[in-house]
Amino acid sequence: MQFGNALKDSGSFREAEQAYLDALAIRATEADTFLQYGHLMKISGKPDKAEEFYRKALELEPSLTAARHEVDAIVASRTIAGGGAEHHHLSIRTDMPLPASIAYYRLVNNHRWRRG
Repeated sequence: MQFGNALKDSGSFREAEQAYLDALAIRATEADTFLQYGHLMKISGKPDKAEEFYRKALELEPSLTAARHEVDAIVASRTIAGGGAEHHHLSIRTDMPLPASIAYYRLVNNHRWRRG
């Protein structure tokens, strides 16, 4: 998995994906590998796949707060985007709990916010 992280961090996304798949083939119950694979999918612009891997990480390790925050951020971005915000204006902070993230969105995108 560390090899996958190094490749991801260097921008070698295809190679990183293969490294994560190799790691999962050896140890399919490693929640952190699913978490890191989810991060790769997120930065590759594939939020649906990212959510799938984050949820798998949570299934294996329910106390993995990083995965919970990522799922919450993806769900929040869908909810907000469905309420009229455009994706390229979306400002969600994934390093905050969900209510704080939504408050941040409202603050940054005040003029675009519509109550539903």
